[in-house]
Amino acid sequence: MSYIQVTELSKEYKVGQNTIKALDKVSFEINEGEFVVILGSSGAGKSTLLNILGGMDLATSGVYKIADDEITSYNLKKLQKYRRNDIGFVFQFYNLIPNLTAYENVLIAEVENGYKAKDVLDMVGLSERLNNFPKALSGGEQQRVSIARAVVKKPKLLLCDEPTGALDSKTGAQIIELLCNMARKEGKTVIVVTHNQALANICDRLIRIKDGKIIENRVIDNPMKVSDVVW
Repeated sequence: MSYIQVTELSKEYKVGQNTIKALDKVSFEINEGEFVVILGSSGAGKSTLLNILGGMDLATSGVYKIADDEITSYNLKKLQKYRRNDIGFVFQFYNLIPNLTAYENVLIAEVENGYKAKDVLDMVGLSERLNNFPKALSGGEQQRVSIARAVVKKPKLLLCDEPTGALDSKTGAQIIELLCNMARKEGKTVIVVTHNQALANICDRLIRIKDGKIIENRVIDNPMKVSDVVW
């Protein structure tokens, strides 16, 4: 059975007398440990979908399950616990606390049954930068800290919202390589939403979304190496 199951998921907004369908009966499945890219242009519905998967927004209708738990049936209190314990979120603009060091930014997310902050910073290649404040780190290093912060609690699901959008192509490729390794070597289920077409051939599964509908959902049998992609 698939690790993630999304069935007929819809999200509607009321704008005056009009109803806007951000998601229109979206259905797909994802296996545990897959590196998944959800590709679409601005306004396609990909961020809305990511927010529902992360428990930060509510679906209008449909069902979303992870590891057989029906997240769409959760009340607000259970959703809060789900976000805190089961979801790691990587933002485009890092969202680090400026007056905390790299180590302290990760430490605040450390939990009893998760990784140790120092271990996960070593995992992302920042063992020599533990005591640096965000302003002393490059954009790529700051994004690595944000990934470490998301991963330190051993989340069920790592969600990434345009994680390379604020980075140059070389640094962005390094971040994607890191996220691929999180899935393929660490066994994390990683979902990246992006408009970057270059990611289409390096993932394990590609989901393409347009106007709130899934227009493509396929497994990539022989994904390209990140180093072979023209960015």
